[in-house]
Amino acid sequence: MRAVDPVRRAMWLDLFGRDWVEVLEGGPELVITPGRRAHLAYAMDLRALTPEERRRLCEALGPAFGYSPEEVDARLDGEGCPVLAAGVELVR
Repeated sequence: MRAVDPVRRAMWLDLFGRDWVEVLEGGPELVITPGRRAHLAYAMDLRALTPEERRRLCEALGPAFGYSPEEVDARLDGEGCPVLAAGVELVR
């Protein structure tokens, strides 16, 4: 999944050193984000992240959603990490 939205692209370049992430098989699904808004999203393949990339992701998501990085890390495997479909393109 490649970011085409400039804000997300910059964030991914900072976190991962690239403008793309691996996603799990299947199309986008409807997810409810904090604030109770519905969005189409893909599921990030967390197994494809290095430990350092996962750490940086947890540090970035924590403040954005009101959790500590440790809380984010503890919840990621069970809850996953949605990649909103808006602003990305599927690449093979």
